Amino acid sequence: MLLGLISLGLTPRAAQAQSLEQAVAETLASNPEIKRAYNTFMSRNEATRSSVGDYLQCGCLGRGRL
Repeated sequence: MLLGLISLGLTPRAAQAQSLEQAVAETLASNPEIKRAYNTFMSRNEATRSSVGDYLQCGCLGRGRL
């Protein structure tokens, strides 16, 4: 009986099999801290793009030349 219990612990479980890539992707998608950091990054990135666009439209660079 003891041998049977030990062998059950050593058998791979197909239902729980997951690749490393899948585990990382699932963690990144479900971790609230990572989601918050990503959303902050994207928000700041969009604000920067908007500011650059506003600056370029003002004509401050001499008729659109860089």
